[in-house]
Amino acid sequence: MYNKLLIVFNCCGLGVETIGYYRTALDSIFNQSFKDIDVTVASCLNDQKTREELQYLYPQVDIDAVDQKVPIHYAMNHAVKETLKHRPDDYFAFCYFEAGVVLTQKDALQKLVDILRRDPDIGILFPQSDHDSGSNLHFGIGSNRADTSEDSKLFGNSDIFYVPVGKALNMHLGIYSRCIYDYYNNLQPNI
Repeated sequence: MYNKLLIVFNCCGLGVETIGYYRTALDSIFNQSFKDIDVTVASCLNDQKTREELQYLYPQVDIDAVDQKVPIHYAMNHAVKETLKHRPDDYFAFCYFEAGVVLTQKDALQKLVDILRRDPDIGILFPQSDHDSGSNLHFGIGSNRADTSEDSKLFGNSDIFYVPVGKALNMHLGIYSRCIYDYYNNLQPNI
């Protein structure tokens, strides 16, 4: 029934992102041991040349082009809905993947999928970032925004930290359980 993970690779043409930047991140996805994926590039305000080059380099991906300035949440939801119009709807989860994320372990996606499948109470799974986790801002640990040296305090003796209601961590990669989409018909608020 639901067998695949849809990865929405979010990129934005407003900054200094380049094809090389995108390739590093996309290659880290396609080099994963977990292969039951589809990838949609949520291309917000990238120029046509960039989109064509991405499609040439990665013919297996879908490109969802948005040519107006919108929040990343809107671009994510739009990409999922557009993908579901033409691909089989067999996704057990949907992954937001920021263009700057690089998976350094070949089994990183497999580990995340295993955690999500093992615990049905997890609606959204955010792996810990090795930079800009937001722990300083949201929990007062570490000395500045980029300091993640004290993030282990959140986890204690566990490999999972359940973020309390009213708190947050910065999202660079997040996997949303299918139940979130089925209930809200969106993954993130469009604001």
